[in-house]
Amino acid sequence: MTSALRHSYHLQVPALWMTMMSTRIQEVFSLLGWYQDVLKRYEQLAAWTAGNLVTPNSVWLSGLFNPKAFLTAVMQTYARANKLPLDVMMFVTEVTTKTVEQVTEPAPLGCYVHGCVLEGAR
Repeated sequence: MTSALRHSYHLQVPALWMTMMSTRIQEVFSLLGWYQDVLKRYEQLAAWTAGNLVTPNSVWLSGLFNPKAFLTAVMQTYARANKLPLDVMMFVTEVTTKTVEQVTEPAPLGCYVHGCVLEGAR
């Protein structure tokens, strides 16, 4: 508790809180940036689960706490709908120039995602 208070006083994210987040969030060094990111994650999940559980038109993939589980669920849904074994499924990624606002309906197959970051590319 003392450590959390000390970090909060210096506007830093306590180390214990950082371990509860994904690795991407560790790029955020200030407490304000960290808190704003948590609020955006909450907003996405709250909007998604309000009323009927319908997949959004585009999912902020890096805003999910476990994006791999979401992608696995997308593969399972496709495999079941087409009576295919899950172990032969693989992802096909198509990069578009659409913004989140331009995506007005869910993808016909799979899903639209945004918020991905490419690191180490040449």
